[in-house]
Amino acid sequence: MMRCAAQIEQAHLTQATPHTCSSLRQPPVEAGVSSLKPPEQLISLAGGAPTLGDVMNKFEVLGIVGEGAYGVVLKCRHKETNELVAIKKFKDSEENEEVKETTLRELKMLRTLKQDNIVELKEAFRRRGKLYLVFEYVERNMLELLEELPNGAPPDKVRSYIYQLIKAINWCHTNDIVHRDIKPENLLISSEDVLKLCDFGFARNLSEGTDANYTEYVATRWYRSPELLLG
Repeated sequence: MMRCAAQIEQAHLTQATPHTCSSLRQPPVEAGVSSLKPPEQLISLAGGAPTLGDVMNKFEVLGIVGEGAYGVVLKCRHKETNELVAIKKFKDSEENEEVKETTLRELKMLRTLKQDNIVELKEAFRRRGKLYLVFEYVERNMLELLEELPNGAPPDKVRSYIYQLIKAINWCHTNDIVHRDIKPENLLISSEDVLKLCDFGFARNLSEGTDANYTEYVATRWYRSPELLLG
């Protein structure tokens, strides 16, 4: 499946007008761009690493979904609506220029990309110099799903996942955005088997011009194309 996705992405990069979905039986889903809620000063986290049971103004932290060099992703519950969300808390958003540039670029792109197969950004705000992004919560990722299926996913599910991934990539490319880090960990799968492309930290907007800061250091190492992997 990942090999197919890589071929799909390469095809988009070499064509001026994306048309991947046109040959599929299912009609493409129309995706509109809606405005994001204005940033709010809503969250107050204790300093240092968050612990289970930390309580924010309107969210309760239930656990840590993941942690990396740029920050931590928290599973949270909205105390009034009981809605589950994933809150991405960036470290040193204001002090570190690289982190600041990456987070603001991701925020800008996610404001534009509103589509069923791209993870939904619900809110964004700053608190004490750190940037927080509030996403819809999705139960698991493709890697976790495949680990539960040692013999592979059923063919009908594979077709569905590939089709949904094509739609997500097509919508990105329609908006001149290249993801550059498609891998199983960045493909979220909901309980209804809806695929959601996430993590736009490596993504770039091609409409920003040739002076943009592009690099060959893209994608997680073992998911890179052979020409990038071998230099």
